[in-house]
Amino acid sequence: MAVILFIISSLIFIVFSMISIVIKILNKKVKKLFIAVIILSLAGAITGFCMVSPDRPKYASDNKSYNKNEKAEAANYDSKKIKIYSIQNEESVLIQYNNKNILIDVPKDINKSDYVFKTVDNYKLGKINSIILTSNSDKLSQNAADVIEKYNISDVSYTYDNINDKIVQAIKAVDSVKGTKSTPKKLKDVDKFNDMAIKIEREASFVNMTFKINEGSDAYLIADSFKDYLEKTDIDKHVVSLNHDKAGNLDINIHIEAQN
Repeated sequence: MAVILFIISSLIFIVFSMISIVIKILNKKVKKLFIAVIILSLAGAITGFCMVSPDRPKYASDNKSYNKNEKAEAANYDSKKIKIYSIQNEESVLIQYNNKNILIDVPKDINKSDYVFKTVDNYKLGKINSIILTSNSDKLSQNAADVIEKYNISDVSYTYDNINDKIVQAIKAVDSVKGTKSTPKKLKDVDKFNDMAIKIEREASFVNMTFKINEGSDAYLIADSFKDYLEKTDIDKHVVSLNHDKAGNLDINIHIEAQN
């Protein structure tokens, strides 16, 4: 409706403005009716333009374009189904499965752990139960340590050779609070994780991680980032793809393109 108002008003404004110019060139007096129509059509065009809302992107930064109904739909989604949250331009992925929240990596720039906190708060996830790290960079490890301590995460896994000391210290801090003794686990190329089979492929420039769920499951992807912005940013992109085999088993593939 707003677009139609803008187009019609603009056409009327252009037509009557051109007629008025012609009348002026012929040294004739422009009638008040013409002037009134021009003013009204201009006002209509401006109103229509202001009413036109921009297209909402498929990926919405910081959840700003997600309305309350969409958030409620995500929060109330069947707990038996899988929800996958793509966080801050695909720098991090959170999988919600079997009433547990599993975080894969953390945005690595300084203070970007806040984006994880926002996702947990916005979608009322409560907490993070487990974390998997695919890089031992200092920036990512510091943010991961913040997340570990905030949610008292004892279940920490990693895919690389040597775990960063910041992660070790964060786990010790959690153990001192919970009175437990936890050890971070290095994931094997073929492993089990929270009732899911996991397969990991490592190369110098990427890590490919596939979770297999041996049941007829559906997944619900909630993306929080602009694709256009993603392509221009030097980040560790976590690209999620989903696939069902003939038996109905679900594969969640996360392709991590490392920029380290």
